[in-house]
Amino acid sequence: MEPPVAPLLVGRPEPSERDRMIEITTKALIQSSSTMLAVSCFNEKQVLICNVDIKTRSRSIKQTFKTENNPTYLYQIDDDHLLVGTSGQNFEIWNIDPSAEQAKFVSRVHSKVPNAQEGPSQIVKLENPSPMITDGIIDDEESKT
Repeated sequence: MEPPVAPLLVGRPEPSERDRMIEITTKALIQSSSTMLAVSCFNEKQVLICNVDIKTRSRSIKQTFKTENNPTYLYQIDDDHLLVGTSGQNFEIWNIDPSAEQAKFVSRVHSKVPNAQEGPSQIVKLENPSPMITDGIIDDEESKT
């Protein structure tokens, strides 16, 4: 038996195996039956922030970010920032706070391959980074709390 297939929507972005989706936390007020998702569309070079309500089956796009290159990985830094790894060896840091002005910061990833088209495929949070990596910033903040 074949699984059901949804009808194609005219004008929809073409899906890719490189598309990613993560659940994010946010300061926005949402229902207890809702969740916020960050969804990347590799072919369209964009990232969508969506609110999905399971109880009412509603879906709404809250924000759309056009990336400079194809997004390859998503990672939430904190409640206000999303790190997007893109092809061309770039990181883009997007402000996802709905009350703030949309802003981004782009940083080039060091690569041994010049002009590589592959982007970051994994981002790992450092659990106990040394002061040499953080320049003492994290240790100073933790000592204040």
